[in-house]
Amino acid sequence: MTPVFREISARGLFYVDDGTSARSLAMTLAPEQDLAAARADIVIDSTAEPGAIEVALTRLEAIARDKGLAIGVASPLPASVETIGRFARALEARGIALVPLSAAMPKLQHGVAEQQP
Repeated sequence: MTPVFREISARGLFYVDDGTSARSLAMTLAPEQDLAAARADIVIDSTAEPGAIEVALTRLEAIARDKGLAIGVASPLPASVETIGRFARALEARGIALVPLSAAMPKLQHGVAEQQP
C-alpha cells in the first residue's frame, strides 16, 4: 500500500478506508506518506435492503450529531441510491448538511479522521 499511498498523496488526493477490515493498516500508513485519510463510520448498505439502509442512515445521523461529522460509504445499488436519496432530501429540515468528503477533509484532525473504536 505504501507506493499506492505515496502516489495518491503526490496527486493531491485523499484516501477513504471503508472500515470493513479490522486489519486495515490504512490509517497507520497514510500519515507516514503525508496522505490525508479518513475511515468510514458506517457502511450504509452492508445489508442492501431499504429497511436496513434506513437503520444505518439513522445511525450515521446520530454519529454526525455526536461528533459533528460522520462518514458513510455505500455501493451504487438501486436500493442504496433510492433510499439514500430519500433520506438526504430530508436532512436539511433536521439541521444536517450533506457535504462531499472533500469539503470535510480540512476539518479532520491532522488530515486523518479520528475514529471510534
